[in-house]
Amino acid sequence: MLPCDLIRNSFSAYQANRCSLETKKIIDEHLEKCEECREAYQAWVVSSQKKEEQNYRDLMNLSQKLKTDRRKKIMKWTAICLAIISVLVFIILMISGVQIRRG
Repeated sequence: MLPCDLIRNSFSAYQANRCSLETKKIIDEHLEKCEECREAYQAWVVSSQKKEEQNYRDLMNLSQKLKTDRRKKIMKWTAICLAIISVLVFIILMISGVQIRRG
């Protein structure tokens, strides 16, 4: 039977199916026989799932922030463009002598 620390160091590859069939069989057999490693593996799986969930939440938050930032930039540049166009139209009207009637 392989040493427990070697088995525990293989949890990531084992769960992701990145180890050979022979290695998987050895780990399976070890986990069947060794209660400590079986409990450690179960705890590792739960911990990994929590990390994945947190990473997903972080990614979603970042995505939302980027969308919000993009919207803000679009709104800012739209306002700037409208202001420039308004000024240019006003200048053209002033140069051409068009009077703006009020009331």
